[in-house]
Amino acid sequence: MKANLNRAVTIRDKDKGRYHTLNTRIKVPPEDAKHPLRITWLKCWRDVDYNKYFNCSEERKIGYLQAMNIDECELVHDPTIDSTLPDLRPGPVTVKKISKPKKGGKK
Repeated sequence: MKANLNRAVTIRDKDKGRYHTLNTRIKVPPEDAKHPLRITWLKCWRDVDYNKYFNCSEERKIGYLQAMNIDECELVHDPTIDSTLPDLRPGPVTVKKISKPKKGGKK
């Protein structure tokens, strides 16, 4: 099934009740420092673990991610959001300036 926050990611049906993050580790090989390697993987979290590592202060969250050797982390599936409902996030908003014509014409 597709993840509910990032539809480009596919998760297993049996894990749809868990949080999923897309994690990236950046490695810089010493022989080619101008071309770092990006290693990306999908991680499935239990509720208790996700809350411990991500529902805390920013300082602790950064410390946990550094300890796990994760450079970038994106939440792609949140089990608390019902994926059968349509996406209720607002789309782009445009603002038009409506001007009323002046009465009496030009003077």
